[in-house]
Amino acid sequence: MRVVDSVGCHGVSKKTTVYTSCKLNEEQWDELVSEMKLYPNPTTGQFIITITLPGDANTTATIQVINTLGQIMYDKTTWVMNGLLQKEIRLNDVADGMYLVKIIINDQMYSSQISYQK
Repeated sequence: MRVVDSVGCHGVSKKTTVYTSCKLNEEQWDELVSEMKLYPNPTTGQFIITITLPGDANTTATIQVINTLGQIMYDKTTWVMNGLLQKEIRLNDVADGMYLVKIIINDQMYSSQISYQK
């Protein structure tokens, strides 16, 4: 940007990018927040996933359980009805250890860890 003062002196400034933030009030924030629960944790092989989405969404969700090597041990698609996903997961023939539970709903990903102890 070029700047000229009243006596003809001038200078050129560097390009500056300006960012603005959008603050949400508490009510708007509550509409955007989803909640995910895994229980019991640790598990002996059977656990429940609960996700509450804002609004009354009816859509599909992909649930994956991934071991520490990145191998997918469980991969299923299920329904989200009226903004609620509640699914019982049974891990069979997997080793004790930590697992990543990943849920993909539309363009959102939710994840948490679960400990499996036989």
